[in-house]
Amino acid sequence: MSQKVSAGGIEERIFREYFRHAWNIAAAPCGDSDVAVLLAVDNDQRILGADQIARRVFGLNDEVLNRGMALATIFEYDSSIFRCKRMPGAAAKLSLRK
Repeated sequence: MSQKVSAGGIEERIFREYFRHAWNIAAAPCGDSDVAVLLAVDNDQRILGADQIARRVFGLNDEVLNRGMALATIFEYDSSIFRCKRMPGAAAKLSLRK
């Protein structure tokens, strides 16, 4: 296993533990299996945290995240997915806003 893959796995575990009380969204753009982003979202669908890849892809930084940004700013989605009680994992379709 490469150091890059190992570091990514460690970052993901730390991220998921830090944001364990939030919705964790892992998204991989269609056709690009090498790039995946990880976001933490609250019950109001506001982005609380983003991993390094999500920060780079969506132009997020601490200032933007502290101000608050709606998930709908980046993705189109059915908000009913957030009405479900906590589940170990659920699949949902998120489409990038154009």
